[in-house]
Amino acid sequence: MIVRKSVITQYLLIYMMLIMSYSCMAIFYVNQSILNVVILCFFCFLLLKYKRYRNSYVILGIMIIFAGVVFQRIQTGGAGISGFLQLAMPILCANMAICSNKNEFFNRYIKVVCFFAVISDVFWLVFLIAPQLKDAWPAVEYFTQTIGSRGYETYWHGKGVLLYSFLEIHPTRNCGIYTEPGVYQIVLNSALFILLFWKDKLNFNSEKEYNRALLIIFMTLVSCQSTTGYISMLIIIAAFMLQNRSKTQSGTKRKIICLIILAVIVLLVEYSFNGTNSVFHQQIIQKLFGGSNSFSLDLSQGSGQYRLGTILYCLEMIFRNPLGVGYDVFNAGQETAMVAASLLSFACVYGVITWATVLIWILAPVVSKEKVIVTIAFILMFVNTTLGQTLLIYPAQIMIPIYLTVSDRYFKEHHTNDYLGEF
Repeated sequence: MIVRKSVITQYLLIYMMLIMSYSCMAIFYVNQSILNVVILCFFCFLLLKYKRYRNSYVILGIMIIFAGVVFQRIQTGGAGISGFLQLAMPILCANMAICSNKNEFFNRYIKVVCFFAVISDVFWLVFLIAPQLKDAWPAVEYFTQTIGSRGYETYWHGKGVLLYSFLEIHPTRNCGIYTEPGVYQIVLNSALFILLFWKDKLNFNSEKEYNRALLIIFMTLVSCQSTTGYISMLIIIAAFMLQNRSKTQSGTKRKIICLIILAVIVLLVEYSFNGTNSVFHQQIIQKLFGGSNSFSLDLSQGSGQYRLGTILYCLEMIFRNPLGVGYDVFNAGQETAMVAASLLSFACVYGVITWATVLIWILAPVVSKEKVIVTIAFILMFVNTTLGQTLLIYPAQIMIPIYLTVSDRYFKEHHTNDYLGEF
């Protein structure tokens, strides 16, 4: 079987898109500045040479972000080229991956995500059962972070960047190739979003193949043990269950219900054995209810306290400085700055006007082209993710509105010639 260069190219672009935001390779092993410049130059080359990359939606978004950065640079001096590239690179990477062949993008995206999900599940399970095997794993090792005060700090390391990353700080959680499970869940939930809402737009050879992909994504999401990931997953599933579907979708709904029941049973059994050390207690009870059995919402424990602190700090700064304060003032304000809550920290840094304009830009294609229930699911998923993560724009999320703007036909065609045959 001869594999065309265009097919390989799109798979490579999808892989590049996945590693761009907080993968261990991008953060710990590659010079981020050089990588950003290379991607920017590559995009400019494609933009000039091929018309299909000239997506007015993407260009508009880049211009809005650039204008916001320039405005903040003039006003406070607390924003610059690094901040612009951090926001622009996910958009450019997603656009390149989609536009290389928009009709095959989602099919290939699901295949890539499932491929890495299977690998991550295998590695995660092996190291969970026999953690000593990580020492025999011939992969690159690197320093990740330091925790603790000076003189009492603990140094944490990671191992592996290409296919799977084992992180000492998350030894029992599936991080995939990313720096934390909370980032990996964004990729997985975007795949779940596509599988459930756009199944009829994908080219699966059989129902069995579709069920296999759904099972892989669901199992990997559970193994991530990310509270944010669980919430996004439940949002997507709830929206899927509520919308009216044909009889062919009723079978999928039954399978999802069975998977949820099975997951709940497994979590409860594990909780009965491990108690406060269980996944159910640490990722649900501890993070959402502060470890209390009263099940009243409490975000003052674990990572929730830092996120809540950032949210409150951002709200205070926004009311005081609605035009934005820049990164220098923002980062100097508190120790928990930029821990999470990017939805609000972006407004705090760049100002309410830029923040509102960027949000309108992100959400407009979904609001105008999708059904109400799907739109609500995307908005809730976006808010949940950006309140829990450090970046406002991730390739795996921004690809959804970008795709909706690529073709006026919107999923009307599935089988076309690949576009990068000459590239």
